[in-house]
Amino acid sequence: MTTEHATDELGESGGVGRRPTIRQCIASPATGWTLWGASLIALAVLVAWAASDVLFGPAVIAQQAQLYALTHPAATVTPPRQLGNRVALLWGLTAVGAVSLAGIFVMLFAGAITHRRVRSWFAYTLLVAAWLAFCVAWPEVAWQSQRLSSWSRLGTFESLAASLRADWPVDDGNRLSLGSYMAYPKGDPRSLMVLKSGSTPILAVERTDDGALRFELRDAEPGTWVEWQSAKSVPHDFTGGLEQEYRVQRYSPLGRGWYLVRYQSR
Repeated sequence: MTTEHATDELGESGGVGRRPTIRQCIASPATGWTLWGASLIALAVLVAWAASDVLFGPAVIAQQAQLYALTHPAATVTPPRQLGNRVALLWGLTAVGAVSLAGIFVMLFAGAITHRRVRSWFAYTLLVAAWLAFCVAWPEVAWQSQRLSSWSRLGTFESLAASLRADWPVDDGNRLSLGSYMAYPKGDPRSLMVLKSGSTPILAVERTDDGALRFELRDAEPGTWVEWQSAKSVPHDFTGGLEQEYRVQRYSPLGRGWYLVRYQSR
């Protein structure tokens, strides 16, 4: 028998020269461990990301908008530039999570014996529960991340608030820490609409008759504000300078009369 003939026979019997079949891949213990590792790593990255990046919430909202556009062809969605590649990364991590969970489920029935034991079923139940918990709890994780970020910048907000209290603008203008802005209503402005942010990422500033100062954040989920209230007051509903109504959804104290607030506008 020639060497080439022997090699061919070896390949036909599953040796060298033949790629593993799908069944062999599924039956391999390494495939199962790879799926488990991919799912756990993707979940850990998402949790760490939500806890450390104030733009995680806006990225999720942009992803949800893109998902809606997939079923509604007339809708077009373009993520804000400030998000960078976050939405693409989020799609990648959620895809890894979905595929790995589905793959592990298949392994429970058709995988290697080590992945078909009762303990594997318990572990899979815990893993699915962890993913579901994150899907439910990510807004709270992202909120606490935003709260920590806002607290770390309180000195900047206090400096800007002191400047505005001492010299509230009466017309359109530009300030180093605030940026260029338009003041509304004309003549007696209560609202400053920021056109180009300065050193502080702010979309708008609102001042009400009770002395409260509110700063709408640019690098946060829509409707997120940092505001200062007098000692005897807490965040409450208000009407802005453009006659837009804002309703409080939630708030958390930051200290020294400052709060992180989520408003819903009407």
